[in-house]
Amino acid sequence: MTKRKYFYYIGVQTQGGLSLVTSIDNENKMCFWDIDKKPLPMSKEVASDYAEGLCMNLHTAVVIKSFWELTTHFVSNEEHANNLKGGEQE
Repeated sequence: MTKRKYFYYIGVQTQGGLSLVTSIDNENKMCFWDIDKKPLPMSKEVASDYAEGLCMNLHTAVVIKSFWELTTHFVSNEEHANNLKGGEQE
C-alpha cells in the first residue's frame, strides 16, 4: 500500500469566518493571514506548533489536514480581478 501524502494548513477564526495562514515569520514566531494571498502548506509538526501557539495567545486555530494542495484551489483577489477583465474583453 502506498503512503498517501497530506498537506497541512492552519485555519484561524476571524471576524470574516475561517482564514488560512498565508505566511509565517519564524524569527518573531508570528503567523499572518491575508485574503489576497494563497494558503501556506506546511508539515504536520509546524502546523501543530503554530496552531498551539495561536491558541495560547487567545486565537481560535485548527490544523487542517487535506489530501489536496489547497493553494491550487485558491485565487487571490488580484488574480480574480484579472480573470474578470479577461472575460469581459472576449
